[in-house]
Amino acid sequence: MRILINQKNYKYLPRQIRKYSKQNQKLIINWATHPPRFKDAIYFLQEATDRLILHNKKFEIYNVPLCLMLGYKRYIKFDKSKFKKVGECLKCNYTKECRGIFLNYYTIYGRDEIKAIGWGSFLTDLEKCMIKILETENNISSERVLEIAKRFTICAGCSDGNHVLTTGQKLIKKGKVKRSFKKGVYYWTLMK
Repeated sequence: MRILINQKNYKYLPRQIRKYSKQNQKLIINWATHPPRFKDAIYFLQEATDRLILHNKKFEIYNVPLCLMLGYKRYIKFDKSKFKKVGECLKCNYTKECRGIFLNYYTIYGRDEIKAIGWGSFLTDLEKCMIKILETENNISSERVLEIAKRFTICAGCSDGNHVLTTGQKLIKKGKVKRSFKKGVYYWTLMK
């Protein structure tokens, strides 16, 4: 089965997916000759994709630059269309895997929505949650991070100090957080 995303149907993708999820065929999702802007359609495409994943369906999404749907990278493919790599593409860590913007889209809309992905720029839900906690209360112990985490629904939640330590380590490498050790306790501080 094939769905072509166009300017008229992109808002109905989740509804279309519901119809196809009852069938057992592989679904191919691609952009039509006159596609909608990525920034308008990506939300609906992600919602439809989540529904396909939930129902364990086989599918592929074609010709979406990886920077726009990085969390869905394993489902994104590129066909034999002509593509253009813009300046941001050349700075991106995924420049070898991603073909850029398909040429038809580029001639209509240009490149405004493309953003280079650096290893430090992508944050997991746990990392986003820890940053939000440290924005609420900075320079706090791991124990206090766990207490404050109960207020937020950004991630599945930290259940123990190991989650805080692991997430904190990743944020240190990304230059977002620093850690200090005082009287046998780790303290976490958001970098400004």
